[in-house]
Amino acid sequence: MSGKVLRLCNVNRSVLGREDELQWVVDRLKGKSLIVYILKLAWNGYVYSIWCERNSRIFRGDFRSVIDIVNSINDFVCVKLLKKNVDRVDPINRRLCLAWGVM
Repeated sequence: MSGKVLRLCNVNRSVLGREDELQWVVDRLKGKSLIVYILKLAWNGYVYSIWCERNSRIFRGDFRSVIDIVNSINDFVCVKLLKKNVDRVDPINRRLCLAWGVM
């Protein structure tokens, strides 16, 4: 995942290669906490955005900046979070919601 997306989730680690990144996701995204939910959303948004960017570059010759791609991931996560009933009193959940701009 993008380093910026990981930082929004308060995960501080370097970005790995594709296979290692996938293994990290498989190993750690278990459970029902808000952070796991957000990381799953971010992972899905990341994969979808990269796929869209690939298609756009190949079939239309259009290129988006990294910032635009990260913003599309952020928008994807925010829309899903707004629909979820989140305990925003919990300090960890509150910090995550603030980081993603959902308060």
